[in-house]
Amino acid sequence: MTNKGDLGTQGLEVKKDQLPTAVSRIRYRVRAKCDKVGRPQPHANSIKTATGALLLALACSGAGFSQSTFGTVRGTVQDSTGSVVPGALVTIHSMAENTDRTITTNDAGDFSIENLKPGEYRVVVHHDGFADALVSAVTLAARQELRVPVSLKVTSDNTTVDVQADSIAINTENGTISDEKSNVQLTQLPLNNRATSTSPLGALGLSSNVQTDSQGNIAVGGASSSMVNFSVDGISTANVRSNGALQDAYPSQEGIASMKVTAFNNSAEFSQVGDVTFITKSGANSVHGSVFEYLQNDALDASPYGFSGKAPKRFNTYGASLGGPIVIPHLYNGHNRTFFFVSYEANRRTTSVAQQFLVPTPAERGGDLTALQGPVIASNRISATAKALLDYYPLPNVAGQSNYNYEHFQATPSRTDGADLRIDQTINAKQSLYAHFSRKNITQNQANALLPNDVGSIHNRSFLVSHTTTITPRLLNEFRFGFTDVNTAVNFGIKGADALTQLDLQGVDISQHPDTNAFPTFNFNSGTGFTAIGRDKTGVTKSRTMQFSDNVTYSMGKHTLKAGVDVRRVQYQDVELFLPSDDFGQFTFQSTFTGNAFGDFLIGAPTNIFFAVSSPDVAGKAWQTSLFAQDEFQITPKLTASYGIRWSVLPAFRLDGGNAANFDPRTNSVVVPDQLAGYLSRNHLQSSNLAFQQSFNACNLGNTLLPCSNYITASQAHLPQSLRNTFFGNVQPRMSFAYRPFGDTKTVVRAGFGIFTMTNLGPLSFNNSGNPTSNLHTYTNSLVTDASGTHPAIQFPETSPSSVAVQYGGGSLDQGVDPNYRDPQSNQWNVTIERQLSHSDILRTSYVGMHTYRLSITGDLNQLPASTTPYQTTAASPYVDPRSPYRNWFELFSTFNAGKAKYTAFEVQETHTTSKGLYIDASYTLAKNLADNQGDTPSAFAGEVNYGIPIADRFHVGSAYGNVSGTRRHRALISGAYQLPVGPGHAYLTSGWLSHLVGGWELNTVSLLESGSFLTPSISAGGCQLATNPDGSCPALANGLPATNDQSNTNVVNRGATLRPDVISRDLYRGQSRGQFFNLAAFAPTPIGAGRFGNAAVGMLQGPGTIAVSLGTAKTTQLREGIRVRFECSFTNVLNHTNFAPPATQVDNPSTFGVLSAPQAAENAGNRTGQAALRIDF
Repeated sequence: MTNKGDLGTQGLEVKKDQLPTAVSRIRYRVRAKCDKVGRPQPHANSIKTATGALLLALACSGAGFSQSTFGTVRGTVQDSTGSVVPGALVTIHSMAENTDRTITTNDAGDFSIENLKPGEYRVVVHHDGFADALVSAVTLAARQELRVPVSLKVTSDNTTVDVQADSIAINTENGTISDEKSNVQLTQLPLNNRATSTSPLGALGLSSNVQTDSQGNIAVGGASSSMVNFSVDGISTANVRSNGALQDAYPSQEGIASMKVTAFNNSAEFSQVGDVTFITKSGANSVHGSVFEYLQNDALDASPYGFSGKAPKRFNTYGASLGGPIVIPHLYNGHNRTFFFVSYEANRRTTSVAQQFLVPTPAERGGDLTALQGPVIASNRISATAKALLDYYPLPNVAGQSNYNYEHFQATPSRTDGADLRIDQTINAKQSLYAHFSRKNITQNQANALLPNDVGSIHNRSFLVSHTTTITPRLLNEFRFGFTDVNTAVNFGIKGADALTQLDLQGVDISQHPDTNAFPTFNFNSGTGFTAIGRDKTGVTKSRTMQFSDNVTYSMGKHTLKAGVDVRRVQYQDVELFLPSDDFGQFTFQSTFTGNAFGDFLIGAPTNIFFAVSSPDVAGKAWQTSLFAQDEFQITPKLTASYGIRWSVLPAFRLDGGNAANFDPRTNSVVVPDQLAGYLSRNHLQSSNLAFQQSFNACNLGNTLLPCSNYITASQAHLPQSLRNTFFGNVQPRMSFAYRPFGDTKTVVRAGFGIFTMTNLGPLSFNNSGNPTSNLHTYTNSLVTDASGTHPAIQFPETSPSSVAVQYGGGSLDQGVDPNYRDPQSNQWNVTIERQLSHSDILRTSYVGMHTYRLSITGDLNQLPASTTPYQTTAASPYVDPRSPYRNWFELFSTFNAGKAKYTAFEVQETHTTSKGLYIDASYTLAKNLADNQGDTPSAFAGEVNYGIPIADRFHVGSAYGNVSGTRRHRALISGAYQLPVGPGHAYLTSGWLSHLVGGWELNTVSLLESGSFLTPSISAGGCQLATNPDGSCPALANGLPATNDQSNTNVVNRGATLRPDVISRDLYRGQSRGQFFNLAAFAPTPIGAGRFGNAAVGMLQGPGTIAVSLGTAKTTQLREGIRVRFECSFTNVLNHTNFAPPATQVDNPSTFGVLSAPQAAENAGNRTGQAALRIDF
């Protein structure tokens, strides 16, 4: 246990007289009069009785999402001989609110005081015949179970005995591995996120169990963000649409008391594998507050790597906070009863982002492609579409770089305004409540590649009310209700219809989105590396979670029982999206007709064309419910066991209006909700639905020229209206133990095992959304010969085949969900040894692991197994090879439970709590994380679903089992602070003007060293292994086998999957340099005729590592008692060490393969940035 000034629990900025001592004082005194001590409560020692009480508590509990942020203080009262003292009166006093809670020790001398707010407490223990024991400073963190052992001594009247007991700082009660950072650590360590954003998520970089991939996605202890619960005071801040953390649905960092990250072996009370919660500040009897401003300026920054200058940058975050009792003169005095805390924070950003693109040269725009190993295209063959689109591409302005030749700074201004209010009320001795409300509005610009910015408007609203009742000293109830509501509106400056007209693209059906802003997507990257261009449809996205919570806690003898029911209503709304640009077209160019992808673009001949005549915006909702029960059993004074069970029911989302469709492979049926027909009629979407049915040749249409699929309602299919069955088998037992081998609180051996269910949210639901009011069209272009000669069948300005007849079949479902889908689960375990080495040093070593199964895999149900038989269509099967299972479909994507992952790690953490002005928290993790749910060529942590990107070989999912991209094998994180020992109250220069000048200074750091992320080699499926034909197409061998890179003969190039090459050498890093970080000669296309996929493994390459040392300095000046001024200046990556972003790994693009050209953007590892701040605290 450490007191308020301790950096390990509360803060960096402390005066000398606030620095923690190595002990908590326990003072003994004799009362003049002894209060009557109540009788100890009877208890049962059997687990059978405890189980019965547990079930009774569960039956009596209300509904809610009961992930409490309250903590527990427990201990054993003994006399000087070590005998337990039953019937002792234990009083815990809140220093902030001046309130008391009391309980008597049981027959074993044990006490447990539950549902305590985080904060500072004083503990008094009284029993007749003994001196009172006073524990004067107990610091309780959120969700902490703090053991305070007390020894009573017999003494004579009027005698006071002062003794000291060792401070308590380690978890001695269960197997949970967690980490807590205080407000001062979040705001004063040199993360430099205060001026950048009002979101506290950047502070997750302080946690040893949080890893960030190159794209900024996080994982907690090997669990991706969709397996982590994010919350404020226990109310979820999950993004319902995308299943991760909402970015800004949090209070000002000024109003956050602490951040807690739990990575391993949460109790049954908690739903997800990992947990991140932010605990808000409360008011107290004393008035306290702050005024602050943080700023960043490009003058403090280094130039980005590869750029000759710096982007203009002006960041300012400013605001104030105030807390205390609510007092209305002559009307109400809220001291000891009613408290408030209010904060306001604003952020203004004027800045630009550095962009680097590879763009065509003037010669290449004119048709001379010799520098690209391509032909010369005559100017009269260059299409009007190509000329118009190239107006959006700037000319090169950089020479000598292999993967970019143009750079500039794109302005992206933004502003944020947020306010927070918390009210705490002590109703009476047995009841208290608090409420919290946050409001934050954001306007921000987001840069697009080669196109105008997006301008977004984000409105965040959240609310919580918590009511706690002490029914008896041993029986407590907590009720919570709250919601998190976020609306995001994105506007893009080009109307899609205008873009089509300008680009001279004809025959595009935008009838369902005539006024939507968007831009068609053009991708001619294959073999050229040129930057693609395009913009999805824009609109409004909403995420809303409403939670109810109630849990009951009952202390019975050696058992502490807890039970509750979790209920939440989750909703989302979003723009219906399939692939980039949807209704406005995605045009992909390979080297099909001219031998060069850019050449094909110039003549207006895409290889593949995708259109989605997409549905109106979609919305869905679901009720998710869980029950939990747990028991913490003090088996002996040295051994504590915790065990419980959680049961979750997580039904699929029901889409508004029934605007959803799924595919049931058991009956070859497309299934829609019963209410869809009414929705179609009300919104005049019958024609769109007819086109959807025609796209797969629904059996009810009567077309017998092609196989058909049934089109039926959910009732006919015996499915719920959500279109998949609810899995009721999510039973999740949890158990752990904590063994104190020496009977003290200095050493503990802890272990835990638990099963956790991953909570699926919007992504899985979005699979089915909008399908019956959308129709997808994929066209594969080819050469045709007619009266005008031999030419591509589709050539701009035309965007589809010339046939105008109704097309039956050939459509895609992108995508469905297995009707018997089961929620993914993880088995998690750890074994931990933790030792308090000294009064200020703690050492923890842990072996941790997690096996996750039933992870989501996206597969194409129409995929053929790999073989040496060429993939060919026929007149009778014009869309797919006649061996395909569903010849009336083109693609038939579905999500099914076939994925797995395994994470193991060894962790070492040493914490030196503030002593003599020095604080250090150092950790090292050696981790191995393998999975097959990332896809074939992953570059980031996997989300809930890989939407629209199927695994290349659904028959052998395990072939994609490999290193998880974002998990680093080695990771060391060090944070610390040192208060220089000079100035008033320190060892040196304690007086005089010089002491005030040089005193009060502090140095702090956050340093990260880690190995590189894991990367996967890829190869373009449509690339050719032989010299192309004169028309640019790839030749076939005499036996009909293609000479493309795809030798699986499964039509990878048109299925949207990605392909890996063969490995021909294990010397993967030969001649390693910035220009070639990987050995290109180690890879080759799969040999022609092999009839298989490439054998390169997922995650077989390791990218460049990270060294990021951030450093800060600060000076604190005491103006007068209770008022401090603090100036600070800090720099991320102070050494300006170049940390490279993962290089490109496409082996058939040698100009960019393995080239280190761009710096990292995540983990404060980019160019050096500076931040200055001035704040007044009182």
